[in-house]
Amino acid sequence: MNTEKYSSRRKLFRVLGPILLMIAAYLVITSIGEFFSLSHFEQPKKFHYFFIAMPFFLVGAALTNFGYMRSVADYTAREMAPVAKDTVNYLLKETKPGVESLSSALRGESSKITCPKCQEQNDDDSKFCNSCGTKLALVCTSCNEVNKPDAKFCDQCGNRL
Repeated sequence: MNTEKYSSRRKLFRVLGPILLMIAAYLVITSIGEFFSLSHFEQPKKFHYFFIAMPFFLVGAALTNFGYMRSVADYTAREMAPVAKDTVNYLLKETKPGVESLSSALRGESSKITCPKCQEQNDDDSKFCNSCGTKLALVCTSCNEVNKPDAKFCDQCGNRL
């Protein structure tokens, strides 16, 4: 891309667009001002300025839009990126347990946790074994995230368990 060419065009649009808008505003104000300052039966002489102003307004607005479009798009992207990132991260974190249980069910795996001490099968959300009372889930002391019993580090914050 030839950025100098586009940069010079943007500068031209940023100057020419507002000039055309000011010409349109002048023509509209002149025509409306003359229309309302007439006597009762006097015929307007500059009312056609209003119609001449419309193309100036449309072209001026379009050029101004083209001149500032990149700046507006950059600003919008910078403002939206953190919101989109937070939304995606929230959705991924909140749906992870459901996706894991669904994928286990689709693979034909049971949603049970095996006790490392007595080999008893327990529900997936159990924190202690129903048979011997052994801890089935490790809770991180730093962030209170529930981790699998064989985890050495926290899934959430990375601290040693």
